[in-house]
Amino acid sequence: MSWQDGVARLGQERHQAETCAAVIKARGSVAMIDNALMTYSGAKAEIDGIIAGLVVALAKDDEPGSLSSLNPRLERATAGRESLCRTARSLLAPDPGAKGGELAAIVEGVVGSLIDAARALIIDSRERDAQTRKTIQNQIEAQAWAPFDAIVPARL
Repeated sequence: MSWQDGVARLGQERHQAETCAAVIKARGSVAMIDNALMTYSGAKAEIDGIIAGLVVALAKDDEPGSLSSLNPRLERATAGRESLCRTARSLLAPDPGAKGGELAAIVEGVVGSLIDAARALIIDSRERDAQTRKTIQNQIEAQAWAPFDAIVPARL
């Protein structure tokens, strides 16, 4: 996995998780919200570990693939995020005239910024200098998930 792919994937997971958590907080029962908190927190912990590992790899001038726990951690975080989004989808009424319903409309607004971020991060790793590594580090750290309590319920 390249740096730009890694940052883009972290951004995608973050936006989807926060969007789904916001929907659950807006429409879910107390039990659903409590369950979402536990699922979100577990996935967030995996992402926090990935971010910390990637920052160290970058400082050592290694590639993201040098982080041996990257794929297992990413798989666990993705499984947690997918669980959140399944719950969120179950709370949304399908819109018969729209593709993907309400959740797709919410997530659609995020996609453009992800594409822009991915374009901005396409950098040849062999030509990185200290400033470029710092930029990548800032982009990696910016993908940290918000605490569950900080997520505002979606206005649907």
